[in-house]
Amino acid sequence: MKRQEFQELLDKLEFARRTKDRNVFMGIMKEANTSDRENLDEMVEFYDKVLDVLEEFGWLESMIDNAKEILRENPSDSQCRQELGCYYFRLGDLEKAESCFRSSIEHYDNPLAKHYLNELLKKRSYNEGRGEI
Repeated sequence: MKRQEFQELLDKLEFARRTKDRNVFMGIMKEANTSDRENLDEMVEFYDKVLDVLEEFGWLESMIDNAKEILRENPSDSQCRQELGCYYFRLGDLEKAESCFRSSIEHYDNPLAKHYLNELLKKRSYNEGRGEI
């Protein structure tokens, strides 16, 4: 994705956040999923901002339901599995998130799923070192 295209996505995401318009938000997600995904850092930045918006408006649970519905129709959708993993990860359900990320990587060599799986494993290791589960 070119930097200008990436910035346009971020601007649209900010507009959706300010207006709390879920339809605009869903359109942005579709646009991001069809864009060139070569720059991992930009995609991570975008997804982190997406997760912030979803959390801010309490939309994570409904996005989980949407993702599950998509996976019922298309079980091998690696992108959807990665997104579902991100939702679970943000909610703190590391077990379900890890399963989604690993499944996404299995179906397709998904760099975003690899990134978030690595973050999850670091978090789990940190928590275990502190005696947390």
